[in-house]
Amino acid sequence: MLTGNTIHGFTVLHTRPVRELGGTLYELRHGRTGLEAVWLSRPEENRTFGIAFHTLPEDDTGVFHILEHSVLCGSERYPLREPFVELMKTSMNTFLNAMTFPDKTYYPISSRNARDFINLTRVYLDAVFNPLIYSRPEIFRQEGWHYELEDGVLTRKGVVYNEMRGACADADELETHALMQSLYPDTPYKYESGGAPEHIPELSYEAFIEAHRRCYTPSNAYVFLDGDVDIDEILHILDEEYLARFERSERFAPPALQSPVHPPIKRVEYELPPEEDEKSRYRLVLGRVAGVITDVERMTAVELLCTVLCGDNQAPLTRAILEAGYAEQVSMMLWDGCAQPFVRLECRNMKDEAVGPLMELIRSELNKYASQGLDRERLEAAMANLEFQLREHDFGWCPEGLGFSFGVLDSWMRGGDPASRLEVGRLFDILRARMAEGWFEELVRDVLLDNPHAAEVVMVPSHSAGERRRAEDAERLAQIYAQWSDEQREALQRDMDALNAWQNFQDSPEAIASLPKLTLADVSEEPEIYPTEMCRISDTPLLRHDIPSAGIVYASLYFDVTGLEPAEISALSFLCQLLGKVNTSRRSADELSRAIQLNCGSMSFAAAVYERAGGYSLKLRADVSALESKATDAFKLLGEVLNETWLGNERDSLDILRQAKNSAMQNLINNGHNVSVGRVAAMFTPGAAAAEYAHGYSYYCWLREREANWEFAALSAELRAVYEKCVNRAALTASLTGTHSERVDAALAELIDSLPTHNIISGNGVETFPVRREGIEIPSDVGYAALGGLSGEFGGAWQLANRAISLGYLWNAIRVQGGAYGTGIVTRATGFDCCYSYRDPGAANSLAVYLDSPGFLEALAGSGEDLTGLIIGAVSAFEPLLGVRARGLAADENYFRGFTPETLRAERRELLSAGAEALGAVAAKLRAAFENNGVCVLAPRAELERCGLDEILSL
Repeated sequence: MLTGNTIHGFTVLHTRPVRELGGTLYELRHGRTGLEAVWLSRPEENRTFGIAFHTLPEDDTGVFHILEHSVLCGSERYPLREPFVELMKTSMNTFLNAMTFPDKTYYPISSRNARDFINLTRVYLDAVFNPLIYSRPEIFRQEGWHYELEDGVLTRKGVVYNEMRGACADADELETHALMQSLYPDTPYKYESGGAPEHIPELSYEAFIEAHRRCYTPSNAYVFLDGDVDIDEILHILDEEYLARFERSERFAPPALQSPVHPPIKRVEYELPPEEDEKSRYRLVLGRVAGVITDVERMTAVELLCTVLCGDNQAPLTRAILEAGYAEQVSMMLWDGCAQPFVRLECRNMKDEAVGPLMELIRSELNKYASQGLDRERLEAAMANLEFQLREHDFGWCPEGLGFSFGVLDSWMRGGDPASRLEVGRLFDILRARMAEGWFEELVRDVLLDNPHAAEVVMVPSHSAGERRRAEDAERLAQIYAQWSDEQREALQRDMDALNAWQNFQDSPEAIASLPKLTLADVSEEPEIYPTEMCRISDTPLLRHDIPSAGIVYASLYFDVTGLEPAEISALSFLCQLLGKVNTSRRSADELSRAIQLNCGSMSFAAAVYERAGGYSLKLRADVSALESKATDAFKLLGEVLNETWLGNERDSLDILRQAKNSAMQNLINNGHNVSVGRVAAMFTPGAAAAEYAHGYSYYCWLREREANWEFAALSAELRAVYEKCVNRAALTASLTGTHSERVDAALAELIDSLPTHNIISGNGVETFPVRREGIEIPSDVGYAALGGLSGEFGGAWQLANRAISLGYLWNAIRVQGGAYGTGIVTRATGFDCCYSYRDPGAANSLAVYLDSPGFLEALAGSGEDLTGLIIGAVSAFEPLLGVRARGLAADENYFRGFTPETLRAERRELLSAGAEALGAVAAKLRAAFENNGVCVLAPRAELERCGLDEILSL
């Protein structure tokens, strides 16, 4: 396509090469409606489509968050009750979701299958432009909020309502919202875009509909495309099928920039577990607006400044605060989710009386850095590491194209260049030159010291805040119900009946047939096999994964430590948090931190469990990534950490232990579904029990006990004993991912040769937990519930059953009808099966619902329903799109778990041929497994007491 050409009503405005990605960026505009589009054309099989709208909140009702959910609940062309769920069940998508941001709403999809990509694009376009919300008010009540009577008591339910009850009970969410209220009082950013639970019920159906009518227009839309897309077909679909009925309307401008403000300190209460000391759990958070998001150089420089000052415990500002004893944990980051990003400096676990002295210390330290200069070596190291990350394009959980789209939209939708974040180019050359000119010291003064656009928030811990909030809400509801007339109560019953009918409505065959579908012919009979060559290097087993990696080397060392006892596993997990962060015999922790950043992309350590039939293996895993040109230095650093770490620094060890405990507590509160499933799994398989000691509630208890009874000499001896057991060449398997290089092999061999050799750890490992019904009390308005058992079986039919139960049964019963934000079933290769919920207002009800899962599966098996779509969806779900690093780690996991290519092919064959008989057999096995079930619920105490538990544990 050439600049100036017009194709299906779209004019090509600009064309430019994106050399670092091997592609071309096209900018287009639809003539009649003004819809704008960009296409990053490159030879990428995983194609991405996304459509975004400016959605600027005018209150805290969360209308755009509710719309994000609701438009995916059926449309004119696809009048199913939930086409989004049907697509999750039946498509080959590599990403399928929607997201609400403070100033935009985004609907992205991606797929490696060209036909599937077109199908998904059509469904999403119809969803945003032609949703059923105008004729089905039940969608608003289901996804947003509604009143409901439960045993004569008035309550509220709604998916978004309960999601935000969970989110807004989180101190991190509360402090971010408080900062934005203070920093942006004259802009839409002062509102909670997700919706504040106390204000969501203020939203009417009429206002909800008006928000869609006003904002979801082509003239207010931005379309992103990436990969090997048939652009002619996509533009034809957009123009002929969707834009033809629209005329140009209002395109919303980005929010006006906020003039500088510096309001008084805001104090916000947050809920604290009863066992935590209120007096020492205050938080101070400082916000400083850094500039505008379209200024890439400045934003990158500020991000570097955050790393230099507070990137780890050895960073100068963090070190000064920790050594002064004012706080236990310090972090600084650039929060870039708005047009004017701000630096967020947070100090956790402090006393109220320390707030003033701490602010003075921070100012004094920043003055010193601005006047005397920053550590150039630390700044150079931070630059090297950030440049590595930006060039690596590893976006973690999201596909590469989706990751690129975030950067494009951040600039493009705020009036900047859509290409500004796609290439690194000479950015770091410019920053290094500006470093020599003293620019970073100027930024310390301009952004952090003398900034007129600033705010401070003190988070005030409270044991009673949560119960008080829940009691006040219950009282409000009781008052509302008491004031209603008989007619209003009858209207509520009619609304409940209508919603119940809608939620139990079965889509007609015609509606189901309207959704575009793939066939089994579109699915490869061959699973993705990650290249793995088993060889030896320096007489040590080596898993070699020859995968093109753009000059980056990924290496992992796996030391087998399966014989460790429970307390030793927890000690190993904590040891992994110390390695690379404390002194070695030749470098201080500060020097080591700088060396790692300068020479490595990353270095990390973990206690990793690999379950297999009949048992498990536990590994001390050491991972390092680096440019091939720096691999020798990176491997030497890894060897230094593994061979020469000094465990005698009490101050650093206590700091890291406290921070690890705080992180473990937050994981329990915010990711309780993973914790609850892990606790139940530990009742049935020893590998899951080992993982519990390494990462779960048991590990949290180990940390809590070590902090409460601090005896450094004993802890140091405990860690040293585990350290000397675990770093052992005789128990080592190595792994390399990337393009084969003799130089890299030689460097790895040198590392292996440096490691000590001694006897392999003996012992039987750990035993399973007693099977029981347990609860863990957490400070939250919602909870997480898991129920599981041991079937002892797995295979392709179980993969199919997983998708059927998760999306065909639990989604409707737990999410749609129960109001939980998430739900599903885990089916593991060990034969462990477990249902779970996420941000669930009714854990007790969910436990009862789970027990009917086998019955649902039996009914499905006897229904004669075509299972093709579910089979296709299961293939996609169990074969996710992975980046280079993740493919190497997945290949290693397959090896340690005994999954051979033949195993994977057999599972694929079983899945592709699975039918009603296979599902019926799974249902019988699942029923038997659930008869001897274990339960774990994380929830507020009142909900735990409704669950009929054997024991309630505390934080």
